[in-house]
Amino acid sequence: MRSGVNFRFVSRGVTVSVQSSFLGRLSRNQAGNALAIVAASIIPVVGMLGGGLDMARIYLVRSRMQQACDASVLAGRKSMVGLTWNRSTDEAQARRFFQTNFPDGSLGTSPVDLNYAVDDLGNVTANASTVLPMTLMHVLGFDSKAVAVTCRAELQLPNTDVMFVLDTTGSMADTNPGDSTSKIVSLRTAVQNFYQTLENARTSGSVIRYGFVPYSESVNVGMLLKRDWMVDEWTYQSRRPNGPPETGTASSTSNETVTYTPWVHPDGKGKAESIKSYLPLEACVAPANNFTNSSKVTDTRTGTDSDGNPKTEKDWERVTNGSQYKTEVKNGQCILTETKYTDYITTQTETRIKKTTTSTWTYTNYYWDYGPIKYDVSALKGNLATGMMAGGSITVPVNNNFQNRTITWNGCIEERDTVTGTNYANARDMDIDAVPTTDPATRWRPALPQLVFARTSMTSYNVAPVIRTTSNWQNVGDYMSGSYAVCPYRASRLQTRTATEISNYLTNLTPAGKTYHDIGLIWGGRLISPTGIFAEDNSLAANGGSISRHMIFMTDGQTDTEVNHYDAYGFPGLDRRRSAGLQTKEQQDATVADRTAAICTAIKGKGITLWVIAFGTSLNTLLSNCASPGRAYQANNTAELNARFAEIATQIAQLRITD
Repeated sequence: MRSGVNFRFVSRGVTVSVQSSFLGRLSRNQAGNALAIVAASIIPVVGMLGGGLDMARIYLVRSRMQQACDASVLAGRKSMVGLTWNRSTDEAQARRFFQTNFPDGSLGTSPVDLNYAVDDLGNVTANASTVLPMTLMHVLGFDSKAVAVTCRAELQLPNTDVMFVLDTTGSMADTNPGDSTSKIVSLRTAVQNFYQTLENARTSGSVIRYGFVPYSESVNVGMLLKRDWMVDEWTYQSRRPNGPPETGTASSTSNETVTYTPWVHPDGKGKAESIKSYLPLEACVAPANNFTNSSKVTDTRTGTDSDGNPKTEKDWERVTNGSQYKTEVKNGQCILTETKYTDYITTQTETRIKKTTTSTWTYTNYYWDYGPIKYDVSALKGNLATGMMAGGSITVPVNNNFQNRTITWNGCIEERDTVTGTNYANARDMDIDAVPTTDPATRWRPALPQLVFARTSMTSYNVAPVIRTTSNWQNVGDYMSGSYAVCPYRASRLQTRTATEISNYLTNLTPAGKTYHDIGLIWGGRLISPTGIFAEDNSLAANGGSISRHMIFMTDGQTDTEVNHYDAYGFPGLDRRRSAGLQTKEQQDATVADRTAAICTAIKGKGITLWVIAFGTSLNTLLSNCASPGRAYQANNTAELNARFAEIATQIAQLRITD
């Protein structure tokens, strides 16, 4: 039986064993064997030195591969849109990052076997393996070493507040070119997908809250306020009875009576075709009519009536060609009807009787005072134990003939005092943090469009203090079915929500009205500010931790206002709270745009990250500058809108390496 000596070397988990019978014999015979002993010692020494060197190489390869793997999954996850892993884009990006950090053949390794997997939560896992040839360890029979690493990237979210400031103006009912759904439907889907991405990234114990401010010409925030923050009295451009009705009699005498039958269309005489289409609610104006009428008398008859008075009858025929247009607002949509006439014939009979008649009648005159009129609106406050606004209605004699009208408050507000210039230091409305005091100038006012009346017409702006007349001028809230005094869906404060609650809320968003970005941003800022009127709920998370704050401002249009639309600053043509005099539409657009820029700056100054999405419209300078640096996006269609929201969600959530 052969005898031998075993040498065993262990370094960082790699064990090398060498057995030699020659060394055994040498150990038994010690005569003149020094040279042999030295020679034999070289083998274990080389083994030990080689083991240390190769173990260092293995460690270096593993370390660099791990770094490359981590960078790879981070890049791949960041490239993803939502939870979808695209091999041609996301995986290609991940592989590029790996290759940059660990090129093929690094440190003598074989080509790396690299595989990716993505789970339902969007977490990206990679497995990388290679083979490293041994150097000095090769003499001991160790030819190569397999090296493998695993890495994983996932989104993790700290305590986060997200405030959506959403444009719900009339154009949101339109459909972008190439899309199959309206913009408002696309928005609902994109926000729900955004919500799911953040919820998937939420870590155990963290709190995510979502708030909403839909806006158009005003905002519906009244029921979010304490009743001490609202005025008891407010002045509206309205009307009130001037004394009791005046009654009397009157008469007139005529020597001839003239009557006409209605125009009648004989069957088969020409064609009238009705064509319906839809217009944006904010542009609900019919085109000019483009038709002609030609009339002629086809028959004349003379005689007497039953009392013997001379009578003349004429039959008229009218031929109509061209188009006639009209608009109506129904169920929140502007319907344009074109009636197209082709040789369309109608007939009518005119009757004239020569006789003297006297008519007598009784009349009642109702004299109104039109002007700025103060009303008691304290009944809208209610007396809830919570101290919050309760809502309700007031009854006032503003209907025709001095009749009472019950006016229900829908929750929209008029802003507190502002300034007419561009220095907003003393503009109470632009201060998103100031808590109202007992001074009415610091408080908000209920918007009551059914209490507001124009002067003569919707485009007449006579600002005389009081005008006395019997005329029943236009009620602004009733005009065009309320489309000149739009109140969007109610805003909602920050709170945790389920997917169903998000969906139900978004379903209620209805497109209507013009585009006033400033008022939406003002209230988005108020509802998320950690130092404002809701500081008690916003300064710290429910778990006592700090909060990452984000506002997402989405609009589909540029600033678009009207001086004859009732907005958050009253009836601009008469109230003129934002300007020293009557402005044109273009001037008021510029004023609102300037105020928008100022409030964007104020929001960012609170440490709130402001994201801006221009949907189906250009990302102009105003919108781009409004956003925090690098946080402005343009989306031309539904797919791009979803991608932008997904990208924002990914950036709000923080990527973490977890393996």
